[in-house]
Amino acid sequence: MKKGYLRAAIIGALYVIVPLILGALISFWIKTSIFIPTAVIYAVMLLFLVPSDSLFHSVVDYNAKSINPTYRPAASTSTGGKTNELIHFVLVFISLALCLLVLYVSYL
Repeated sequence: MKKGYLRAAIIGALYVIVPLILGALISFWIKTSIFIPTAVIYAVMLLFLVPSDSLFHSVVDYNAKSINPTYRPAASTSTGGKTNELIHFVLVFISLALCLLVLYVSYL
């Protein structure tokens, strides 16, 4: 296994494990289900992990082009950082979805 893949796997595991530990501590302190504070932590993380370049890139280019017709967007270069950001975003999204699913099933 390459060093970069191992580092990405460890960081991905931390994105899942640390909110669970914090959620357990908070739920012990406020006497509630572990999944409620964990879902809140995942939701906040999800807001900060939204990839900045991929979702709104075309809208920004269109607005810049309408103001300055000679605008040429910079050539995109993929260095691997964007794929890691996207993988972390999807990992946190799946964790949030699973957490909300468990909450929904537990309150039925």
